[in-house]
Amino acid sequence: MELVIYVHDFTLEIGHSNAMIELCRNIDFKKISRIEVVSYTCSPPPIIFPHAPDLCQKLHHKKIPFQKIYPSLLKSMFYHLCSAFYYFHKKAYAPNSVHISIGAASLLADIVNIQFVHAQWNPLFFKHLKMPPLRWIYKKIAYSYFAWTEKVFFLNPNTKFFALSDFVKNYCQQKFNIPDSHISTIYSGVNLTRFKPTTETKSEIIKKLIIEYPQLKVIDLKRPIILFVGAFERKGLPQLNQWLKQFPQLQLLAIGVSEQSRRSIFPVEFTSCHIAFTDRVATFYDLADAFIFPSLYDPFGLVVLEAYAKGLPLFTYKNNIGASELILGQAEVYFFEEADIINYLRQLTPLALRARQQIQRQRHPHLATVNWQNSAEKFLKICQQTQTMRSA
Repeated sequence: MELVIYVHDFTLEIGHSNAMIELCRNIDFKKISRIEVVSYTCSPPPIIFPHAPDLCQKLHHKKIPFQKIYPSLLKSMFYHLCSAFYYFHKKAYAPNSVHISIGAASLLADIVNIQFVHAQWNPLFFKHLKMPPLRWIYKKIAYSYFAWTEKVFFLNPNTKFFALSDFVKNYCQQKFNIPDSHISTIYSGVNLTRFKPTTETKSEIIKKLIIEYPQLKVIDLKRPIILFVGAFERKGLPQLNQWLKQFPQLQLLAIGVSEQSRRSIFPVEFTSCHIAFTDRVATFYDLADAFIFPSLYDPFGLVVLEAYAKGLPLFTYKNNIGASELILGQAEVYFFEEADIINYLRQLTPLALRARQQIQRQRHPHLATVNWQNSAEKFLKICQQTQTMRSA
């Protein structure tokens, strides 16, 4: 069986692509002859399959030109045109190939991996996020287009879907009248090799990181460090800033970029360190004392599961964040709907290595069930069913 994956960028550093890469790493490759990635950029095969060099030969990149098209709306439209052409071309000489779109990347696909639903997010976006008039107009046009693209495949009776969480699956079924036979929930897992427990102290960790990230010099290891990872506005950094203003003894380590403004959105009332991009996020979890994720909307939120695996005390929302469905009732996990975040921040102290390791031991039996192998088996089954249906 040949898989064709449609996505703008296929790299580990992008959440939705990282999830698909992990599925590919854990799939039964005896049943897969070839994986073709149709994208603007793609990590080299040895990065995708670092421990399986024989699988690198099965991964092929079909490069879409003009990756620097701006703005993103035009880039998406151009990709839709190119991917449509490639879809029909591929189906002509490989009719049994299974085509998978990550979200609305391609308008034509046999299977859609629902990573985001604009019809679900757009009302929240325009309610909670403020922006200049011209940007508001652009966003209104762009998001309307993205919502339309979703309707194209959601209303196709021949397309199958898998969502990252039950709250997204249930919404799509109700909104687009998708039957149970055409949609499943496949949770993301966590790579316990990549996000394994640390044996290093924070002093040892920061000594190594500060060479590459000199902005870490402002961090004082004697004071608690709050870690935030993700796109600033949608993931709730403004709300976190408001909380931290009340506690100047706390420090914020934020990894990500603003979606709305090029100006700094870090108040001067507390110490903050900003890192726009890193491929060493697993190490930054080891530097933090708590992980706070006040996201407005996240179909899954892989960073929640990563922080959970790293043994951090974790604060997030129970609703509208898919990963929360997997960590209900677990040790040192607190939900804003139930916990007093202000009181928690007031009492926060640096997390000792021994305390972190104890939390990890408590979570280990549960983490053994939240794995990519189970998710990959479900994914492969959907691909096989789709191929059989197309061949009939």
